[in-house]
Amino acid sequence: MLFDKDLSALENSLRANLHPLEPDQNFIHELAYDLADASIHIRQKRIGQALLLATGGMVIGFLIFFIGRGFLDRERAD
Repeated sequence: MLFDKDLSALENSLRANLHPLEPDQNFIHELAYDLADASIHIRQKRIGQALLLATGGMVIGFLIFFIGRGFLDRERAD
Protein backbone atom coordinates (compact mmCIF):
# COMPACT_ATOMS: atom_id res chain seq x y z
CA MET A 1 0.00 0.00 0.00
CA LEU A 2 1.08 3.52 -0.73
CA PHE A 3 -0.08 4.82 2.63
CA ASP A 4 2.09 2.32 4.57
CA LYS A 5 5.17 3.34 2.57
CA ASP A 6 4.50 7.02 3.20
CA LEU A 7 4.00 6.36 6.89
CA SER A 8 7.20 4.32 7.10
CA ALA A 9 9.10 7.07 5.30
CA LEU A 10 7.69 9.66 7.71
CA GLU A 11 8.67 7.55 10.74
CA ASN A 12 12.19 7.05 9.41
CA SER A 13 12.53 10.77 8.67
CA LEU A 14 11.38 11.70 12.18
CA ARG A 15 13.67 9.11 13.76
CA ALA A 16 16.66 10.46 11.83
CA ASN A 17 15.89 14.13 12.53
CA LEU A 18 14.73 14.01 16.13
CA HIS A 19 17.33 11.60 17.52
CA PRO A 20 15.21 9.84 20.15
CA LEU A 21 16.47 10.10 23.70
CA GLU A 22 17.44 7.09 25.73
CA PRO A 23 16.28 7.51 29.34
CA ASP A 24 18.76 7.03 32.12
CA GLN A 25 18.42 3.45 33.38
CA ASN A 26 19.25 4.47 36.94
CA PHE A 27 16.36 6.95 36.86
CA ILE A 28 14.00 4.28 35.54
CA HIS A 29 14.96 1.83 38.30
CA GLU A 30 14.58 4.50 41.00
CA LEU A 31 11.20 5.53 39.62
CA ALA A 32 9.99 1.92 39.54
CA TYR A 33 11.17 1.43 43.13
CA ASP A 34 9.46 4.65 44.27
CA LEU A 35 6.20 3.65 42.60
CA ALA A 36 6.29 0.18 44.17
CA ASP A 37 7.16 1.70 47.55
CA ALA A 38 4.29 4.18 47.27
CA SER A 39 1.73 1.37 46.99
CA ILE A 40 3.07 -0.14 50.22
CA HIS A 41 2.69 3.21 51.99
CA ILE A 42 -0.86 3.57 50.73
CA ARG A 43 -1.71 0.09 52.06
CA GLN A 44 -0.10 0.85 55.42
CA LYS A 45 -2.02 4.12 55.61
CA ARG A 46 -5.32 2.33 54.98
CA ILE A 47 -4.55 -0.29 57.63
CA GLY A 48 -3.58 2.45 60.08
CA GLN A 49 -6.80 4.34 59.42
CA ALA A 50 -8.86 1.20 59.97
CA LEU A 51 -7.07 0.44 63.25
CA LEU A 52 -7.46 4.02 64.42
CA LEU A 53 -11.16 3.96 63.61
CA ALA A 54 -11.66 0.65 65.44
CA THR A 55 -9.71 1.87 68.47
CA GLY A 56 -11.65 5.14 68.54
CA GLY A 57 -14.92 3.23 68.39
CA MET A 58 -13.88 1.01 71.28
CA VAL A 59 -12.84 4.01 73.40
CA ILE A 60 -16.14 5.76 72.75
CA GLY A 61 -18.00 2.54 73.55
CA PHE A 62 -16.15 2.15 76.85
CA LEU A 63 -16.89 5.78 77.75
CA ILE A 64 -20.58 5.31 77.05
CA PHE A 65 -20.56 2.09 79.08
CA PHE A 66 -18.88 3.64 82.11
CA ILE A 67 -21.01 6.79 82.01
CA GLY A 68 -24.15 4.67 81.82
CA ARG A 69 -22.88 2.48 84.62
CA GLY A 70 -22.31 5.58 86.76
CA PHE A 71 -25.89 6.71 86.19
CA LEU A 72 -27.24 3.28 87.12
CA ASP A 73 -25.13 3.18 90.29
CA ARG A 74 -26.46 6.61 91.34
CA GLU A 75 -30.06 5.53 90.74
CA ARG A 76 -29.55 2.42 92.87
CA ALA A 77 -28.01 4.49 95.66
CA ASP A 78 -31.04 6.81 95.79
